[in-house]
Amino acid sequence: MAVGDRMFPMFQQLNQEELEALVDRAAALISVTQFHLGRALREIDRRETWMADGAKGIVEWTQTRCGYERRTARTVVETAEALELLPRLTEVVKSGAVSLDQASAASKLEQREDVELAELAQTHAPSALRRMAAATREPLPPESRRFSWGWIHDGAALRLSGRLPADEGQYVAAALDRLRDDVPPDPETGMFQPAEQRGADALVELASLSLQQDSDPDRATVVVHVDAKDLSAESESGSRLPPATLDRILCDSTLQAMVEAESGTVGIGRRSRVVPHGIRRALHSRDASCRFPGCARTRWTHAHHIREWVRDEGPTDLDNLVRLCGYHHRVIHRGWKIEGSPGGRLQWFRPDGRELTIGTGALPTDLHDRFIGVQAGPAP
Repeated sequence: MAVGDRMFPMFQQLNQEELEALVDRAAALISVTQFHLGRALREIDRRETWMADGAKGIVEWTQTRCGYERRTARTVVETAEALELLPRLTEVVKSGAVSLDQASAASKLEQREDVELAELAQTHAPSALRRMAAATREPLPPESRRFSWGWIHDGAALRLSGRLPADEGQYVAAALDRLRDDVPPDPETGMFQPAEQRGADALVELASLSLQQDSDPDRATVVVHVDAKDLSAESESGSRLPPATLDRILCDSTLQAMVEAESGTVGIGRRSRVVPHGIRRALHSRDASCRFPGCARTRWTHAHHIREWVRDEGPTDLDNLVRLCGYHHRVIHRGWKIEGSPGGRLQWFRPDGRELTIGTGALPTDLHDRFIGVQAGPAP
């Protein structure tokens, strides 16, 4: 018997109709709950009480408190704001008949009456609503150009996201098209890879060509972390690198190896407050982004001494350093305190001594049973 079956045996006792009814009830409950969550967040935003927790805004505060991804937090907050001007759409969302994704997509349909938006939200999937909105949208202005990237799946993959106006996008598309068309067929099968895979090869080749022409040797350095026990290696993003991959990416690259044992990367103690480049690299490897709860900034970050250099005689060692963005670095120096292990769990305390609340905690069992309609407890 699977672990899930042992923990929730009641699901095995439900017939198909009862299971589907449970799905409908749970989905409607999620929609209603997210509606009320959004309303509460809007009121918190009006009061600006998120400022006391060191957040940059209500979206960041929601990330920390609810454990949401930024996209989810932003959707909840922005949809709640949009619904304040759409009473009919609000009614169907509040009833549970429309999901948060449907409400979010419908609220972006321009030049539509509120009643029509409510009907469309109930009869169309979010993707269809987004396509309808895109069809009537004006061309992107030049200032809307953006491009971002970040590591996902614990550093196992890189996600890219962005958009460019058509006049600039054509240059990028032309360069990638040319490189994609130059990708040769598989030497073993003689067959070409799918277009999407050849497109990925084209993007990697474009970046590789740029690095080869970079005059700054440090910016073109590939950082590989090597375990002192078994000499296994991982990239700067944290993903494991098999020997074949190492051979390929290091063939024409500058290599900086950082050997790490259980005791961690050696620091410089009290010799200097300035963090050396090697220790800073180790810090960035350990802390994928700003460590302040709810913040995921990776650019223009600082190395912060948990035990202050002058007042507390804190050493410039990895186990006394934490990565913070500029905003939260300033926040921390306004009386906040950090406790715990930089390599593990950290606790954050406001200037008045109260610990910052991270996460909402579990739903009480009696509320679970009341709203879902089945018992949440484990099997005896």
